[in-house]
Amino acid sequence: YQDIYNYLSQYFGYEGVSYLNDDRKIHGQDISTNQLAIPDIVVYPKKVEQLQWLTSFASHHRIPLIPYGNGSSIQSNVVASQGGITIDMSKMNAVLEFHPDDHEIRVQAGITKNALTDYLKGSNLFFPLDTGCDASLGGLICTNASGSGSFHYGGMKSHVISMKVVSPDGNIVSTGKGARKQSLGYDLNSLFIGSEGTLGIVIEV
Repeated sequence: YQDIYNYLSQYFGYEGVSYLNDDRKIHGQDISTNQLAIPDIVVYPKKVEQLQWLTSFASHHRIPLIPYGNGSSIQSNVVASQGGITIDMSKMNAVLEFHPDDHEIRVQAGITKNALTDYLKGSNLFFPLDTGCDASLGGLICTNASGSGSFHYGGMKSHVISMKVVSPDGNIVSTGKGARKQSLGYDLNSLFIGSEGTLGIVIEV
């Protein structure tokens, strides 16, 4: 993987790719008790175009990709059981739109639950899913997380109107138009929510 690291560094810059053993260990486990399985390389994308390029590159060379939010899951979905490249989404954490009157917000998948809660302070709105850990929104989607408050407000699936997902071939899939209720076409939200990163990389929600 040294040659691949050098190649990726030309595209992402050396600050956007890590081959360090400590970084790889951090990204090779979650908070479960399962055995550590570290990736070969960790990439920190900042732009959607970078993710599209990487997924196309990895698909062509048959390299496993593992999306990584905040490492707070217990399902071991971030563990690199076959090595490969872990995609740390923490730098894609922006709030893109906020419409408080409509009770809607559009964010990048790397934003964490606590950061979103802080952003909503003073708006008289709150994010009702309390998982007990500071998970990323992308991670909450991939695991269809629930927690305290789910009895009244539902799990993560109940709060997602639409998403954008990078598919394995580098294309972007939009799962909806933002309407609260729609009955046309496939229910792509339900397909991707809970898929644990196996069908694509959530970039926006």
